[in-house]
Amino acid sequence: CNELALTSNGYIDRNGNVVIDITKYDVANSFSNNLAKIGKRDESRSFEFYDYGYIDLSGNITIDLKYESASSFSEGLAPVMKDGNWGYINSTGKEVIPLQFDATWNRYSSDEINVENLDSEDGTEEFCYASSQGYIPLRQGDQWELCDTKGNIIIPFGEFDEILPVNMSKKCWVKKDGKWGVI
Repeated sequence: CNELALTSNGYIDRNGNVVIDITKYDVANSFSNNLAKIGKRDESRSFEFYDYGYIDLSGNITIDLKYESASSFSEGLAPVMKDGNWGYINSTGKEVIPLQFDATWNRYSSDEINVENLDSEDGTEEFCYASSQGYIPLRQGDQWELCDTKGNIIIPFGEFDEILPVNMSKKCWVKKDGKWGVI
């Protein structure tokens, strides 16, 4: 049915036929919620910059390549960044959670990792947590809140120093005054 595998030439069906050519893109991810993130290098900026958007199972661009960073869809939402701010869009490209937040986690992305100081930002990329169990932790500066996938605030800013994603048991780790606990 909707099972397409990603290869260097494109997305292929079960018979190995290329059904979506991706050679015009510099970045392509696997499908999630029937959409796949694609990206093209932005020639007007340095080598490291891309514009990201999404295609559907037919290869049609359904969400324009206008984001500086983007992740896969989870529970109907994808975190995206524009002008340095993060938010979440739905499968039609509508902002469900406004692009006004900071990244919520870093991942190591290069061999520039500073092993002497793992808290350093050298060799890391910033991202936002995916929706998990219907909830999303959000951050502005040092302030954290938790909202649901409709954008309703569940835990307002100021309650905790940090909030991690809700797990499969519908609990999440929170930090308050330097101590971690589970709620």
